Amino acid sequence: MKDRRFFILFMVIFVSALGFSIIAPLIPMYMREMGESGFGIGMLFAGYSISRVIFTPIIGEISDRKGRKAFISGGLLLYALVSLSYIWAGNLVILAVVRFLHGFSSVLITPIALAYGGEIAKEGREGRAMALFNAAIFTGIGTGPLLGAFMIHHFDQAAVFYVLASLAALSSIVTLLFLPETERVRPPEDGFAHLGALMKKDILKLLVVWGVSAPMGIAVVLSFVPMLSARLGLPPGRASVIISVCVFMIVLFLEPFGKLADKARKYQKFFILFTGQLVISVALLFSPACDSLATLLFAAAVIGIGTAVAYPVGSDIAVLIGRRVGMGSSIGLLSASKSAGAAITPIVAGLVYDAFGLNAAFYCIAILILVCKLVCYYYTGRLFEERRYNEKTEDR
Repeated sequence: MKDRRFFILFMVIFVSALGFSIIAPLIPMYMREMGESGFGIGMLFAGYSISRVIFTPIIGEISDRKGRKAFISGGLLLYALVSLSYIWAGNLVILAVVRFLHGFSSVLITPIALAYGGEIAKEGREGRAMALFNAAIFTGIGTGPLLGAFMIHHFDQAAVFYVLASLAALSSIVTLLFLPETERVRPPEDGFAHLGALMKKDILKLLVVWGVSAPMGIAVVLSFVPMLSARLGLPPGRASVIISVCVFMIVLFLEPFGKLADKARKYQKFFILFTGQLVISVALLFSPACDSLATLLFAAAVIGIGTAVAYPVGSDIAVLIGRRVGMGSSIGLLSASKSAGAAITPIVAGLVYDAFGLNAAFYCIAILILVCKLVCYYYTGRLFEERRYNEKTEDR
């Protein structure tokens, strides 16, 4: 990990992730000034992810053929320009458009940087390498609310986005000057290499379903824990602390679970994925019962640990598949799945919140994660059956 490419990739992924969560401290302000509903706030978070769902697989496949560096550097420059647009957004519609554009610019950065990292990772160490890059994502997500709260408290709302734009512009320059280009090698044109044929594979269906459920816990923490905190009468800054504790628990546990992913056998990896899903859903079910800052911090920490359990394993599987079909296509598909989950969660939770209250929003997402877990079980069972059939065929 002493390779400077890992450092540059960590930096650009971190900066990109800042933009996803940096608006979290502004949510109560938006609700107060714009009078928006839970659904409106959900859409504000979802806009960032919806564009990622649309564009990530396309950009990932193109980067397999055209190279990664130009996408990353250009994406960071666009990211900086879009960051400044928040300053002039006066209503939720404009904010949602800006979030959509911000999400598009992040498509040019994070999935492409992850594909680059997957290509330079040593065989047998994919889990640890992807754990490092996932740590960059979650460090950025965890730092965002703290940075946003600090800038608002000591300066003003506009200062948040000036800082974000400056960091993105600086990262663009560093990438352009110091990150070497990757080899432009198109994957073999066989049936497994086409995404259409690829999606017929049960292992990809399992990975996509897990990918959708993977960010649901952290998405609820980012978008609705500030409301849970406000309901308890806690100061606004406490919500940023709760979010950051959740995210930094992910960062803390990513490396050990990344090592576990490297050592685990194929079918053991699936068990680890299921364990992470179960931990997150249980923590979400108990979150509405929290009656103090300490209990909220505990619930957020458990959600973070559950997320850390599964993320390196899922990324490890995607990298192994990417060595066959093209890293941009594989990582892009997984990233699009995660973005779909990140988009669905705040919208569904917001609708449930408006109809049934805050507690129901947490229960609903916990149930959704459990449903995804059952679907993953189904595809795992099919994989086991296929494996047994193949073994019997070979014996004959």
